Amino acid sequence: MLQGSQDPRGLQVESDEIVAAARKKGLPVEYVLFPDEGHGFVKKENQIKASARVHEELIALLNRGGVIAGGSAGATIQGSYLIRGDTKDNTIIMGDHEEGFGFVRNVAIDQHLLVRNRAFDMFELLEKRPELLGIGLDEGAAILVQGAIFESLTKEHVAIYDGKRVSSERDTIYQLPKGSKEFYFLSQGDFYDMEKRMLVGGRAIAVPRNALQEFVGKYHQISPKRDLYISLDQEGLVLLDSTNRKTALYAMSENSFFENKSPLTYHFAKKEGKELQILFKKEVVATFVRVAQE
Repeated sequence: MLQGSQDPRGLQVESDEIVAAARKKGLPVEYVLFPDEGHGFVKKENQIKASARVHEELIALLNRGGVIAGGSAGATIQGSYLIRGDTKDNTIIMGDHEEGFGFVRNVAIDQHLLVRNRAFDMFELLEKRPELLGIGLDEGAAILVQGAIFESLTKEHVAIYDGKRVSSERDTIYQLPKGSKEFYFLSQGDFYDMEKRMLVGGRAIAVPRNALQEFVGKYHQISPKRDLYISLDQEGLVLLDSTNRKTALYAMSENSFFENKSPLTYHFAKKEGKELQILFKKEVVATFVRVAQE
């Protein structure tokens, strides 16, 4: 709890009561008073101290499995690049403050996209910082981020600036020439992988890395004879087949996975050993038994 002692609107006595009630219930509360501040901190040293404590607590909240929500500038600052971070004017794309909280890495997030006619402003940044992924949120739009994957939750527009053109009608994705100024919109329920910079063709969820480790190993099918290998890289499970084709697997549940733009799903079943079932439209078409765990 941060409180300016001279605040005429958010009174200190009210903060005192909130902190006392929380502590009475056994909740840990750090109470920081700023005797020389009022409603909104104006002294630079106090701004730095308060902001640092907020940032530290937000990181601790994420580490506890908590959720951080933010709209407008509160969404933008969660990215690694702070677009419109200038202290003088929010129409300046690359201003005097460029570093966000970095909860979403290698990303710049803009907001009020269509309502304020900002749809093409992102390209000013990407021309100079092409390594960044651009995400634009219109008013009312929301995304839910879990690890490297996020879901578009609403019907309002979410724009993606990743150097591609996506055609839903043709079910195709085009890599655009360098310097192209095109973007595309996600639909409600779409999932996007920010590390791979691609749409994910199913409902992906986050699974703890130690849980994924249980599926790693060599799997054998008796008839016809063939082997599959499941490994774990920085992004998640990877399937390696007999042709050395590598396929990233995305989690549908704690033990079921899918590959992007494919009707196949992969289910790990616990029987006498670990079984890997491959399903096509919910019908088991192949079963492998783990013969070695790595």
